[in-house]
Amino acid sequence: MEDKINVEIFGVKGEVPEESGCEGCGGGSCNDVPTMDEETVALQKYFTDKGLDDKVDVTFIDLREEDHEMVSEIKKFLEEGYNLPLVSVGGLMRFYGGIAPEQIIREIERQEKEN
Repeated sequence: MEDKINVEIFGVKGEVPEESGCEGCGGGSCNDVPTMDEETVALQKYFTDKGLDDKVDVTFIDLREEDHEMVSEIKKFLEEGYNLPLVSVGGLMRFYGGIAPEQIIREIERQEKEN
């Protein structure tokens, strides 16, 4: 069996992505905006529905709670103005500001072709 490709979502549990336009007011339509950790659960379900469970391992890393080997790299991205969540595919930082399943699948396919 091939090794799974790790998709790591770096964000803050309970907070919405900055790109959502919600400022965390807790009112109005903001209640409909999924948090970063909820988006990660939805991404895992999306991969399951697509039959990709055997190829992809999805993990949410709460930057307030967890220490991770990529923390120094993440700090650099944030200092350069990139927004959370940051998405790493196969150990390489690839996306920021949101979680786009189809883009992540294309990146996984690209990495598979290279290996």
